[in-house]
Amino acid sequence: MPASGVSPLVYSQARHDRVTTGTLDQEALEALGRSSLARWFLLWRGRPAITEEGTILEVNAEIIGRLSGLDPRPDTGHPAFHLGLDGEAPLHLLDLSALPGRPDAETGKDLGPDLDLPGASTFQDLRGIAYTLEPARVAALAHGMALAAWHGAHPFCARCGSRTRLDKGGRMRVCLSADCGTQHFPRVDPVVIMLIEDPTGERCLLGRQARFAPGMYSALAGFAEPGETLEAAVAREAKEEAGVDVVSCRYVASQPWPWPTNLMVGFIARTGGTALTIDREELEDARWFTRAEVAAMGNSTDGENGFRLPGKDAIARHLLLGWLDRTL
Repeated sequence: MPASGVSPLVYSQARHDRVTTGTLDQEALEALGRSSLARWFLLWRGRPAITEEGTILEVNAEIIGRLSGLDPRPDTGHPAFHLGLDGEAPLHLLDLSALPGRPDAETGKDLGPDLDLPGASTFQDLRGIAYTLEPARVAALAHGMALAAWHGAHPFCARCGSRTRLDKGGRMRVCLSADCGTQHFPRVDPVVIMLIEDPTGERCLLGRQARFAPGMYSALAGFAEPGETLEAAVAREAKEEAGVDVVSCRYVASQPWPWPTNLMVGFIARTGGTALTIDREELEDARWFTRAEVAAMGNSTDGENGFRLPGKDAIARHLLLGWLDRTL
């Protein structure tokens, strides 16, 4: 049975101050990155550097300068992002995705670039280990990962097609065309995720996609569409994916999800009936679970047979355990 109480929303635990440096120009932000107090995260193709001890690698400006002559400026092949201040310490992220990777001799898995990193660090997927790390640092890292993902996907101006450059430490991109000069700002994609109760409130509706770990079921979710309220998105997604009619919903919590730039907005909803019509293009399966069945679920990464919970860093788990304990 899973531990009682809701799971922490680890990506929501940021404490760094984004506001203080929001009015500084690019030159001033780069100066902060050279400060002896600066702390740098390293990222490679969506995977942060993690130490052998299982902590997030943070290096100083001197080490950044030594890493194979890397040039942490906005218009180099290794873009640098300013995240804010943790007390007096500026937080930055350096995206090394332009560097080639190297395969593991035994498994063939790509280990990332061949760099002499402190702490025998390797580049690892944050999902699955985030809940074992210091929450405020995980949240700051997630901030940087989302920025890197958006900037990496927007090298050209959506208005005129010209090249753009990173500015304001990653808070915007600016079109380089003298005839255009449009400013583009990193977007956040809102995703509603809803734990749906039956009319009695004693069963919840969970679904699974083919890409999920064997036996794992999770709350239904989907992107909010233009001109749509979040509540309307909850009702639409429930109807589209499972054929159920939502009669009420209430907001619970939100969590950034940097794969790539999502904001997960969590709800608990209730239906007027229990008949299901499953969209098999969206879901492999969906079914109603009793509280006892949810309580018996194993973790998504363990070796148990049967049904499994979503990962410990997912807001779906937060919703499920809160519903199970009747604390949400």
